[in-house]
Amino acid sequence: MDSSITNVLLLVLAVVSCGPAGSCAKERSNLIVGGFRVGIEEVPYQCAIFRDKEFKCGGSIIGPHWIVTAQHCAPDTRAERYEVVVGVDTPDSGQLLPVDAVYLPADNPDLTTFDIALLRLARRLVFSARVSCIPLWSSKKFPAPGAAGYISGYGKTLERSLDTPLKAAVVAVLPQKECFSFYPDAGQVKPYQFCAGFEGGMVDTCQGDSGGPLVVNGELAGVTDWGIGCARALAPGVYMAVSSFSDWVHQIVGEQRNRKHRVLCADKHPKG
Repeated sequence: MDSSITNVLLLVLAVVSCGPAGSCAKERSNLIVGGFRVGIEEVPYQCAIFRDKEFKCGGSIIGPHWIVTAQHCAPDTRAERYEVVVGVDTPDSGQLLPVDAVYLPADNPDLTTFDIALLRLARRLVFSARVSCIPLWSSKKFPAPGAAGYISGYGKTLERSLDTPLKAAVVAVLPQKECFSFYPDAGQVKPYQFCAGFEGGMVDTCQGDSGGPLVVNGELAGVTDWGIGCARALAPGVYMAVSSFSDWVHQIVGEQRNRKHRVLCADKHPKG
């Protein structure tokens, strides 16, 4: 086993009850899949996406008015279809916040490119211990292989289960060559995606976690996209690399007519 992956396994044991900032979880049941139960204070950037009044996916708060998620969670620009819940441990216990605009990449009508959606909230979020934003990944490069990625979400704990309390886990970012070997069919993994997990499975995101965060070193490095089943061996999760679409996010936000909408958590362009 690669030494960097071994280091992440050791880190998993060290932080199995702690969040990315070191705060500790209240209990270790109801797993994301192979993870642990957390309170929203440990991942205050996590949110839930509702479509037509039904919980669908996760998302990340990246600005006072801005949520990033996967496009398959918000597949069209009819803003009235979508609402967001923030600051809660279970999505159904929160207030539904209206969305007043949905932005999709212009060259992505059939999900052949970026599976990303940007939602603008109708009202500015009030930040607190339970509601906060996370800066976008500040590098043009992917996270390094072996880096510890912190994933969270309200999704299922097993395939076909029904369980929505907030969970989290630590996964290893995998080398791109290894990612392509797990999904060898042409075009399965795009050049702007990466894999995270473990060769033996056991830890993964699952249905309902799509669109949610993968955090490395306190920055949003990936958006949960897809996988084959949940936590299966030789089938790690596939994530959209934030480095691949952060310029698009900055462009959309920077073009807003209303000055209050032109604010992100860390308003800077990626560095090389």
